[in-house]
Amino acid sequence: MLAHGGSVVDGELLPEHPLDVLAEGRAHPVPLLIGTTDNEGTLFARGAKVSPAQQVETLLTHAGPAAASRLRAAYPGLPRSRAASALSGDFLFWAPSVRAAEGQARIAPVWMYRYDYATPLLRALRLGATHGMDLMAVFGPANSELGRKAHLLGGRKDLAGVTATMQATWMQMVTRHSQQWDQYVAPDRSTLIVTPRPHVEADPRADRREAWEQFPYYR
Repeated sequence: MLAHGGSVVDGELLPEHPLDVLAEGRAHPVPLLIGTTDNEGTLFARGAKVSPAQQVETLLTHAGPAAASRLRAAYPGLPRSRAASALSGDFLFWAPSVRAAEGQARIAPVWMYRYDYATPLLRALRLGATHGMDLMAVFGPANSELGRKAHLLGGRKDLAGVTATMQATWMQMVTRHSQQWDQYVAPDRSTLIVTPRPHVEADPRADRREAWEQFPYYR
């Protein structure tokens, strides 16, 4: 039995890890919309039993000298907490999402977005657009106690525009299986950046992506 990335591969119910299947282009050939937030790791750095710096040192040791060197260059400031939480968040969420997107794009249309909107309170707390904050825009802040608290210092006007973008994006995927920006394919790797003024970027954070391509689970 192998536990990896939250899934337990037991050889029966789950014969292999889902990320491996996606990355190798062996999943069902269905269109996908894949998104992460700008600061996935900051939420988990608060109150963690193991500091982000310790987590990163363990990760870099596992990566091996060549991959560790690329990752250190892509995340300047290591092992300080801000850079460490960025690396650990990317390890858990963004890098696997890119890996899945690139594999699935070989067999079906894929679109990628990154949610960058953070309320004034989240910025003041140095959380930024952290893990799960995109759900406020998908379902609306009125339906969430967390959403209401996150806007105690304002930001509802900006959230209205961000909500319109996110809900239109998800509905477009559900009803038409397509999007208004280009598919996520090399070399452009077009990615919608969700802010009050949404825009599309080509291969955002390419230096980080290239560094993660040297990490052992990519090979």
